[in-house]
Amino acid sequence: MAQFDNWPPFQDFSFQQFQFPVDRYEEWKAGRMVASGEVHFNIFFKYNKGGFLNRKVGIDVLIDRNPMPKKIISQMKFDRATTSGERILFYIAAERTNVENASLSMLSSVLGYTRGHKYYDSNEPIFASVFTINHNVAKVSFTFGNPDRLIEFY
Repeated sequence: MAQFDNWPPFQDFSFQQFQFPVDRYEEWKAGRMVASGEVHFNIFFKYNKGGFLNRKVGIDVLIDRNPMPKKIISQMKFDRATTSGERILFYIAAERTNVENASLSMLSSVLGYTRGHKYYDSNEPIFASVFTINHNVAKVSFTFGNPDRLIEFY
């Protein structure tokens, strides 16, 4: 498999709306694959740039025809998109939250908080990661913190 694109660290990332067609998934807990299978749906990403009075950015993510709503919610919002190594990372950095995650804490300390508080349900991801090859989306993953797990879509 080709190598993922490498992005400079911690650069704000804006984009046009895009979709990613999914054909299969893998779910991971504690470094072990616990589920996988064939699925067919689209994930849509939409970047909402703040206006003149409201400079706040927002990223909407929609899983169209979500076949696994108990594992992952169908609609989610993130406050920021930033580059980080081989991924574009979407996240919310809240001062108070019900999850503990070292990567989220590190991002908050380096880039600052995006809001005062955020409560995550068990099927709501704390991160979305987009991996590209030659600037085309090759994989999308979602990281959960309540409990810790990862779902990758190809």
